Amino acid sequence: MTPMIDMVFLLLIFFMFTATFNDINIDKAVSLPDAEAAQPDSRKPGTLVINIHKDDDGIYMNGRHYSRDELLAFLQSIRAKDAEHQIVIRGDGRAFHRNLIHVMECCAMAGMLNVRVAVTKERIK
Repeated sequence: MTPMIDMVFLLLIFFMFTATFNDINIDKAVSLPDAEAAQPDSRKPGTLVINIHKDDDGIYMNGRHYSRDELLAFLQSIRAKDAEHQIVIRGDGRAFHRNLIHVMECCAMAGMLNVRVAVTKERIK
């Protein structure tokens, strides 16, 4: 009985650790813009999150910087595996507009159609 209880506690600890790292792709440096029509986050597990920082060339995924060509190649490889893969673009409200356009253009060129842009609920002024 004791080994079974030990295994249960080990599994419990394992699942607690994996649950806390669920949103590791959410970059805290990105300050999302406000929108009145914002809705709650409804991402599926495994959703690809692309972060756009406020610096000049700030396109990041999983903490790694991507150039436009690298992003396109990565998205094409994802498209080959799953054509309906969901993508969420988290762009900083102070980021260059061209970076958002580059990411959306790469998604379109790769054939990724399930793309969303993340925003926060408009703050009361």
